[in-house]
Amino acid sequence: MPAKKRASACLPRNFPTVKLRPSDSDLHKSIYKMLRQLSHEESKLFTANVRTMKKRMTTGSACSGSEIARVSNGIIMHFFGGRVDNKFSCEKAPNKQTFIREVVEAYVEDGDGVCIFCDIGELGNASATCCKHQSDGCVATAKQKVGKKCCVPCVFFMSAGFSCKNMSKLFSAKSQSNSLKVLNKSTCLQDKAGSSGETLDGLLAYVRRHAPDVLVLENVEDILKQGPNHDHLLTVLKECGYAAATAEVISRDYRSPQRRRRAYIIAYKVDPSEQFEDVLHAAQQAVALAESLTLPPRALEDVLLPKNSEYLKSELARRQKTRQAMDAKDLSNEVEDWKEKNRKVLERDGISCSACVVPATHRAGPWYQTLTPRQKMVLGHAFQCQPGVSSCDVYQTMGREFISCDESTAPTLVPNSMLWLVKQRRLLTGHEALRVQCMPQSLIDLAVEKGTNDSCMADLSGNMFTATVYSAFAIAGITYAPLSRRRGTEASASVCVVAELFDF
Repeated sequence: MPAKKRASACLPRNFPTVKLRPSDSDLHKSIYKMLRQLSHEESKLFTANVRTMKKRMTTGSACSGSEIARVSNGIIMHFFGGRVDNKFSCEKAPNKQTFIREVVEAYVEDGDGVCIFCDIGELGNASATCCKHQSDGCVATAKQKVGKKCCVPCVFFMSAGFSCKNMSKLFSAKSQSNSLKVLNKSTCLQDKAGSSGETLDGLLAYVRRHAPDVLVLENVEDILKQGPNHDHLLTVLKECGYAAATAEVISRDYRSPQRRRRAYIIAYKVDPSEQFEDVLHAAQQAVALAESLTLPPRALEDVLLPKNSEYLKSELARRQKTRQAMDAKDLSNEVEDWKEKNRKVLERDGISCSACVVPATHRAGPWYQTLTPRQKMVLGHAFQCQPGVSSCDVYQTMGREFISCDESTAPTLVPNSMLWLVKQRRLLTGHEALRVQCMPQSLIDLAVEKGTNDSCMADLSGNMFTATVYSAFAIAGITYAPLSRRRGTEASASVCVVAELFDF
């Protein structure tokens, strides 16, 4: 259930009253609305922490998917006349490295000397392989060069994540093994097994060595229901010196038109001068604040491109060309194998393979012809089982389709999603998927200009944080961070917002 809407507060005199410009993105407007929802006391805490930062927040990021956190951080600081000084990103996938280097850094204009590390498992070291400066080390200063690796910097505010692949509902342990043992999804974190366990281990190594002051983790909501994984994460954070609080939120409550549930954890570093229970209370207050910074809903139709859009026309042509190039025999063999694997599902639902068809109005459309036989059957199964279906992810397995029966809301977007829009009789494009995740249109336009293809944009959207949800937890994390209470100490502090564990 969404948190109760907060009334506008009587804000401190020094709280920002910046007027929004017509050119500002919906993300700018959303963040500003969140800031204006802070109570008088929360606003005082927030501004005190920003002053402690001297209006300059150094940041870093690991496994963030699209680096939307870097964009959100910059917008938040902009409203206070401050700036973000991003020190590094970390992504393993080459397409995400390219997106950060060519699109995000051009958009935020803070990319000079910023490292793009290749492996979260190396962040716990003094230096790590940097795909941007592999040949000559960092370009910022000579002191940062360490052979062909770059120094891993301490930052004030870090956005990062670790894989949720092995904890997700979509993960099947039957086909996976680790050291000849079947991977247990409910204990993979404490077992350090699979990509989830391994990437968390790398992240914790960074935390131990570089000691950020505030940590915000995001994962699929399943982690809150998997006792061993949840307990292990809180235990290991406490062993590292952090007090943590958890929450489950849904993107729909933060202006994103999708039913995307996620677990968030805000953890604060416990200073030697502080009591653990006091810091834990601050983390609990931060989580409660983030849960309350809800926004008015936005309909899915509002983020879709016009039906006469040139982008839609070109994307349809590309998909038609790709479909024509597929081998008919291979596709036929694939669907026959697939039918056999799903026979039990069909028997359970009382549906024959031949009944898995969609209405003729859809079959006659050009977008429908771009689907493979298997994808057409998934869509047909959805129509048979859910007569009121409004959208369906045809990439998923029959019987496990992501379906929505609400025209205003899409199901959760994941990597490789192919969401069929019933009313529009077409697929959701990657361009539109980024809009669903609240990425600014100007950033998407820049991605198109730089040659980012639609498939890459779809992959980014499936992995990325929902920008508005991330922003709520960033604001909350800063508000209750213990910085202003430590004015007598050196601000070695790092407000570390760790976001989007990859969703598979």
